[in-house]
Amino acid sequence: TEERGWNVEISGSSYRLQYLPDETIDAEISMSIEKYAGKPLYFISENPSTEDEILKNIRRFISRFQGACLEGESCEENLPEKTCQDNIIIIKEIEGNESITQEGNCVYISSRYSDGEKAADAFLYKILGVK
Repeated sequence: TEERGWNVEISGSSYRLQYLPDETIDAEISMSIEKYAGKPLYFISENPSTEDEILKNIRRFISRFQGACLEGESCEENLPEKTCQDNIIIIKEIEGNESITQEGNCVYISSRYSDGEKAADAFLYKILGVK
């Protein structure tokens, strides 16, 4: 099977994205790829395809990645508790319109399950300075 998507080069690095910039929403965040460079990235995710889309494009910049729990929230797994001082991407499945917002170093990506990769690409375009 042929893989969907297209290759794009930004600042000398190649990325593989599923959607064109004008097919994605504007992410309401002020993060850039430099914010993640060489640091651990934590995920709290309800959609593995959203997480995978982000990781396949920024894994080379971060020191490592792993699941986490947000401090003060219930957590069923034995994961480290993190706060919005840490770099956390929180991926939530919702029924309504997608949104990408930020609180400290926490980025909230909310979308329908079927739009997870599109939401991930919107986040990537924003941190890569395309949109």
